[in-house]
Amino acid sequence: MLTIEQLKQYMYELEPIVKNIDDDQITVLFRFLSERISYPESFVVMLGETSSGKTSIVNSLLQQDILGVSAAPNTGTVIEIMNDPDITSPEYYALHRNATLEQVTKQEFDSLCTRPESHHSRLRLFIPSFPSGVEGLRLFDTPGYGSLHKEHDEVLKEFIPNSDIVIYVVSYRVGFQAGDYEFLRYVGELLDSSTDFILVINRAPKPVMDNDLRVQEILGYTADCLHRKPVSFVLQSVGFDEKGEKPYIETGRLWEYIQQSLESEQRQRALQRALANYQYEFSFMLQTWLEKEVLRNRATQAEKEAIARAVIKISDKEKDVHNLICTTFAKLSNKVESIFANAAANSYAVIASEVTATDKWTMQEECTAFIQQHMLPRQARIRCREIEDYFVIELEDLDKQINSMLNTAMEEFDTEIKLEAPLFEPLVRNIGQKAAKHLADEGLKVFFARFGGAGGAGAGVANAAKAGLKNIGELVGKKFSRETHNAVAVFLKKIGATSTRAIAIAGTVIVEVVFYTYDANTWQKKLIEKIDEALKDWTQEVVVSVRKDLSSLRDYNLMKTSEYFREASSISYNEEEILRNLESNQLQNLIEDVQSISQRLRIEIEVED
Repeated sequence: MLTIEQLKQYMYELEPIVKNIDDDQITVLFRFLSERISYPESFVVMLGETSSGKTSIVNSLLQQDILGVSAAPNTGTVIEIMNDPDITSPEYYALHRNATLEQVTKQEFDSLCTRPESHHSRLRLFIPSFPSGVEGLRLFDTPGYGSLHKEHDEVLKEFIPNSDIVIYVVSYRVGFQAGDYEFLRYVGELLDSSTDFILVINRAPKPVMDNDLRVQEILGYTADCLHRKPVSFVLQSVGFDEKGEKPYIETGRLWEYIQQSLESEQRQRALQRALANYQYEFSFMLQTWLEKEVLRNRATQAEKEAIARAVIKISDKEKDVHNLICTTFAKLSNKVESIFANAAANSYAVIASEVTATDKWTMQEECTAFIQQHMLPRQARIRCREIEDYFVIELEDLDKQINSMLNTAMEEFDTEIKLEAPLFEPLVRNIGQKAAKHLADEGLKVFFARFGGAGGAGAGVANAAKAGLKNIGELVGKKFSRETHNAVAVFLKKIGATSTRAIAIAGTVIVEVVFYTYDANTWQKKLIEKIDEALKDWTQEVVVSVRKDLSSLRDYNLMKTSEYFREASSISYNEEEILRNLESNQLQNLIEDVQSISQRLRIEIEVED
């Protein structure tokens, strides 16, 4: 198995090559990849209902009262906790929506925890170290489901799929409530099988054993929501602070499990495999750059002009592809409202028929509860599956069209180079293979963009270990698969998650019927009216979210195809570029060094696979 030390050694061997090339983009990527290898990161997210005690657990895990705790709901925004060995005391920051960091005082931080400002996306807290010397952990304390704003909802849609561990907290005294049920179904839509899910039953009295009836009840409901049995911990308060206000919770076993999970062989292999693939891609990038320099030195003026003409032609093809993508997604976005309106109408017909079946119901409470807890969620799931199937068909058709256009463009490009500048034909073939790879998976540049963004490294959420576990479906040449974790699969998951949350909120309107006494004909009529209202609320909520996610998926496809054409046109020669003072024999030696590293990496990766 490739080790982190081996990966560091490869970076050490690549460093002098990078220095000789002296290219800004290559240097930035090298530093970024070196940092990710030297300081690999893990993601742990705390979830749960409002006032379930998440923040108290975080304080106990960290063995310090670093986050404010009160009887009232305390966390109003996402708080990210990271370690920085270069500091001696906690440092507090607010992360703006433009991905810039603003340092704040402890008092300002505490205030923002409960009353966040609209221009902040989340708060970030740096501490000198985590217990037991755990490095590279990013721990997220989130608002309770009851106080989850739409902005935080979007954040969780990104955090949960990137999480190595999700910890869900339920209060023993309160038990498993309707809010837990709906929230966990929402979370379940976003989880993948590689994420370790931990159920924490908090504030249990002493002594409570795992076979306790309340514990078993919470475990059972959680397993039903997630369709898998969770790892569970029962936590008990073992005392209070000197003022008798803040509880101290024994979390030693939980912390040990978290550490063992993050250090598990499976996760380490996934992380190291992902990083090795990024290294291999980077070495290929270096080799391409060096080979291009060799050819540039040997190319005639006629060959340079021929390359320039070919690049202009392939750039025009990029406009055609982008026009197709934008047109297709505009059509899908325009149809979203009618698709969900039809789904709501079909669901309404089925549920109304169930309500008017008078021989089934003796009490309005029984019927109302059945509709709210069973039929509404079930109909929403059925309709979402139908809508997801529609999107898959439409996007597969787009995929075929893009595939045909890209293949034609590259064939014409290759033919023109072969005729007008045959010296460059092998390089064009290599670049074409690399361009296709960018469409097939999440390359180093995409990982860098997601991780860094406008705010630099660390501003975004991108988990290399999760990338290593993903079987990313090709965007060109293969059909999309529900089981692959590509951008389309994420989009489909978000539809299900958004619908689950929206139908839970919308379904609350039908509870009003229970509070009034009607005869059978009247209460059925009132209930049907409320069902219609709930489904309209559901439609309105989901349409807005799905359109937003379609827009993100469109931008993702534009980015991926732009990268394809950018790679293809990178062969171009710009007279204004500053040529490096490298002799041909120096370039050839550097190429051989890179090839040696690439070959060794490829062998290691193939052994791992």
